Amino acid sequence: MNLERLKVFSTVANLKSFTRAAEELYMTQPAISKNIKQIEEFYGVVLFRRIGNHIELTEAGNKLLQFANDILKLADEAKEALNEGKLQAEEKIVLSVGSTVGVYILPLVLKKFIKKYPKVQFTIEISNAQKILDQFVEGTIDMGIIGALVHKTSLNYQPFISEELKLIVANNHPWSELNQILVSDLKGQSFFLREKGSGLRYVVEERLKKAGLELDNVIEMPNNEAIVKLVEAGLGVSIVSEYAIAEDLELNRVKTVGIKDLDLHRHFYLVYQEEKLLSKTFNNFMNYLLEINKI
Repeated sequence: MNLERLKVFSTVANLKSFTRAAEELYMTQPAISKNIKQIEEFYGVVLFRRIGNHIELTEAGNKLLQFANDILKLADEAKEALNEGKLQAEEKIVLSVGSTVGVYILPLVLKKFIKKYPKVQFTIEISNAQKILDQFVEGTIDMGIIGALVHKTSLNYQPFISEELKLIVANNHPWSELNQILVSDLKGQSFFLREKGSGLRYVVEERLKKAGLELDNVIEMPNNEAIVKLVEAGLGVSIVSEYAIAEDLELNRVKTVGIKDLDLHRHFYLVYQEEKLLSKTFNNFMNYLLEINKI
């Protein structure tokens, strides 16, 4: 027994008229009669009896009406609850981003978006590119922002902002007064890099490998701040995000040095699943980020 037939029965019973029920439900009278007959056949009872020019419920009809009203009420409550839950879910975005975006870019971006859409709530996780892609497999995030396409997946990618990675050295390093060095000069240097799986690590190693160099003295560090501090102390060199060192350069904590014939330009990418575009809230956020990308 489906809800539509119960709705037809309830309408006929409450209006006590097949004709008025047909008008109310925008159905033909034969269609109304057919539905009532199917219900009677299903339960094996007679639901209405005709008395003069009007109809009345039988005892079985009265009993079924009580159940029908309860069922239809519960169905409406379920729909309302699910729609409310859907709306609440659409007002939340779970975002996982790399540390550079999370620390240096996202705060300002979110501040402007939330001012425009104050009801949207964000859950934000800081992770590296590989872990962000893994989170999509686990179904725990709505969008990721990564610093490199570490491997191909079925996810959707949109270029976001871009930057120029920078080689940094201590103020007293022999290279600190040079405009640029050769790629080969990096060989043998103590080199601080983010952990494997990070977008920055992937880009740096890929570009150096294309230039014919594989680093042989890499020291892994968990965040950009630690790397800058170690370079500032003269314990090695690093290639880092220009966003991550803006303040350090302004305060003259470290120096940047160019690397001849080495492309250190990179994009950040918005990563998401196609079905997320069905959400109005997600669409608003996506369009907002893409507009920023045009500036």
